[in-house]
Amino acid sequence: MIKNILRALLLIVALTGPGCFSAFAQQTGKIIGTITDVDTKDPVPFASVKFFSGGALKGGAAADANGKYSGSPLSPGVYSMEVSSAGYKKYVETGINVGAEGLERVDVKMTSTASTTQTIEIVVHKEPLIGIASGQKQRLNSEQIAKIPTRNPTDMVATFSNVTSADYGKGLNVRGNRSSDNAVFVNGVRQFGTSLPPAESIQELSLITGGIPAQYGDALGGIISVTTKSAARKFNVGVQGETSSLFDKYNYNFVGLNGSGPLVTQTTIEGTDTNTRTILGFFGAVQYTSNSDAAPSAIPIYKAKASTLDALRAKPLTRFSDSYTSSANYLKADAFEQVKARPNMGDQTVQSNLSIDFQPQENMMITLGGNYNYLSSRLGPSEDNGGDGSPNPNSYQNLFNFGNNGKRVEQNYNGFLRFRQTFNNSSINDTASLLKNVYYQVQYDYSRRKSESYDPRFKNRLNEINYVGKFNIEKADLMYPQQAPGFTLASTTVDGNGVVSTEDILIKSTDETKYQLMGQP
Repeated sequence: MIKNILRALLLIVALTGPGCFSAFAQQTGKIIGTITDVDTKDPVPFASVKFFSGGALKGGAAADANGKYSGSPLSPGVYSMEVSSAGYKKYVETGINVGAEGLERVDVKMTSTASTTQTIEIVVHKEPLIGIASGQKQRLNSEQIAKIPTRNPTDMVATFSNVTSADYGKGLNVRGNRSSDNAVFVNGVRQFGTSLPPAESIQELSLITGGIPAQYGDALGGIISVTTKSAARKFNVGVQGETSSLFDKYNYNFVGLNGSGPLVTQTTIEGTDTNTRTILGFFGAVQYTSNSDAAPSAIPIYKAKASTLDALRAKPLTRFSDSYTSSANYLKADAFEQVKARPNMGDQTVQSNLSIDFQPQENMMITLGGNYNYLSSRLGPSEDNGGDGSPNPNSYQNLFNFGNNGKRVEQNYNGFLRFRQTFNNSSINDTASLLKNVYYQVQYDYSRRKSESYDPRFKNRLNEINYVGKFNIEKADLMYPQQAPGFTLASTTVDGNGVVSTEDILIKSTDETKYQLMGQP
């Protein structure tokens, strides 16, 4: 057995190459309990326990001689538990909600039967008012996430207590700390920034604000932990969309697509039961969001009309006395138009997630998954025209130069390969085994974040930013005309006693004298 384990570990290393092995934030939960006879109250020893999520087998356990069992590791999700033992009705309990680092207690009372006919007893799990938990943790499962009237996971975290957010989609302040003081984990992998996967791919979204477990490290703010969904036993596809383009000028648009199902299955027959197990399955989700202005202003917004901009380009300066001034200083109210959204301030976001589960044996799971997030947004004005330190929506940039707004592009990559094996040897034939209901897990992950801000006209061609153009230079000798009228310059001197004297100097052109401006165009 040890040789097989080592071969598996070496294979993972060979396939993945150099990278980072993760030993923190396992993101799993556990179900424990005791199995007893409903009539005699005696324990039911060596009963078989199986855990299903989405109809797919996700784990198992076996009760010991005292009827106690422990099922782990279980990824966050809603589980159904199946318990079977010779001489008893098969027991099924549904709706067991397991969270990351969570511990759920489910005690089972089985009914004996003398009949040879297969009988199943189904019970719906009831959440206890006071559960088993550690730390100050709040969480949302996939069912609760589906009911929240937003598809932005960041805003879902803002619904927790002790959390504030300046506005929709903005940074999160946990317990009064800065948003940069928070730590974000997705499937146990530390993230750069606060980028989260699509809402439909999240199995559990949790926030820990105190009593932080050691595997997460430390954070002044909070620990935001996300566990994504895994493959289901049956194919299912979901599509959703929202738009405001038909009703306003902010043009908010959202579309999401998700799918899950088996790719390879195995069917076994046990007595009168036919069981289908997913060997290879997948889950994927992607969502796209766009809008014309992510932060609409509460005060009216104006911009210069197209005809006004054309006139300014044709004549940017106007003669004023003996100098020139900007032609924009002579514009009147009819040169502008009121708009709903700030011009050229739209953004686009793509969030995607993919997970592939390979389960060659019931006690072995290999998961390959990852996330990719893309954000493209326009950068507004930075000048302060309001006097309060913040940009005025009607700043010079918004009025005249909105066509040259900057652009920011951010990309986040995250991938992981996880190998997990459990040992459930608490059967009647394995009472001497030293390994009972234990597991080990090895995870290899990779993360990368790329962010850049630039002027779309030049991108990374920085040498072109200050380039004005090419000039053709012609040189010529300049001289005063012959017999030009003379002119006088005053020469002022100060002697050692501080006496100031002024002397007029007559300057006159002649045929022999040329006044040449050398090296000038």
